[in-house]
Amino acid sequence: MVENDPAILVMKKSFVAILAVCSMAVFATAQGTFIIDSSINGGSNPGPGAVTGGLVYIFSDFNPADGILDKTQDINLGVLWGFSAGSATTPLNIDPLGLNTGIYAGTGNWIASQATGQFDITGYGSGALFDINGNNYAVPGAAAGTTIFLVLQGWTGNSPTYNGVTLTGPNAGAGGQTIPFAITLAVNNSLVQPDVHGMSSLVIGDIPEPSMLTLSSLGVVLTLVRRKK
Repeated sequence: MVENDPAILVMKKSFVAILAVCSMAVFATAQGTFIIDSSINGGSNPGPGAVTGGLVYIFSDFNPADGILDKTQDINLGVLWGFSAGSATTPLNIDPLGLNTGIYAGTGNWIASQATGQFDITGYGSGALFDINGNNYAVPGAAAGTTIFLVLQGWTGNSPTYNGVTLTGPNAGAGGQTIPFAITLAVNNSLVQPDVHGMSSLVIGDIPEPSMLTLSSLGVVLTLVRRKK
């Protein structure tokens, strides 16, 4: 039979081998993903100063030690990433479904007042981050198996971005961020996805009012003037 021709059999084996190599290459270069979920830390309350296994805290003065575990207030969230702790400065789109609308559309952040950020804290009520949308977040240019570093930025108020938080006005709020932490990415269709439970505590702190800053600056100036005299 023709299909038993040795030349055809060799061609079939070669074709299968090529497919296998291509499949391995695709697997090796598949875009890596992770999920935003720190629920495993819920109930531990490691404190505002925790460098790993952290939760979200709110404090009302400038002393992080006074942080109160956030169980009731959803926050805005942004993610920065990089291949090293020092290069974790690139914003990551954590709104892949395009759920944000209005002024928040295209920001790529979780927003407490939008579908992206609703129940991110109150879903567990334990200070843990929780993604109700169940997304796997892809990191551009980072293959599965790659270890990267993340920084989580949290803030309150109406600002679309962390850097847009102001002292007063329509974007007035408070903010804070984690220290960079490592995470090893998985294949997108993997049933077990790496999460962010290795984060440090995310402490959302007050931003001083302009009057306080002005008075502080004035005090320094007056001190310098008196010393010169």
